[in-house]
Amino acid sequence: MLERPTLPRFIEPAMPQLVDVPPSGAGWIHEIKHDGYRTQLAIGAGEARAFTRRGHDWSKEYAPIVAAASSLPCSSALIDRPSAAIRERFARF
Repeated sequence: MLERPTLPRFIEPAMPQLVDVPPSGAGWIHEIKHDGYRTQLAIGAGEARAFTRRGHDWSKEYAPIVAAASSLPCSSALIDRPSAAIRERFARF
């Protein structure tokens, strides 16, 4: 019998380290950093939850993001990204 996908548990994220020079070489990629709140989306078992970087459940505060995440075509996922509300070209917190 196949196991039903479960909601992934929170995993404490790795925190960035300040360095003087970014790493180089073929094994590295870089992206623009948009200031925002670190958010971990747990998707599985037909639902989604949003957690802060400390593991607090902020699903109610991120209701539109959680609703969109719960409709993603996957059985289980854990997504770790910053969340920011962009209005008039500026992040709002």
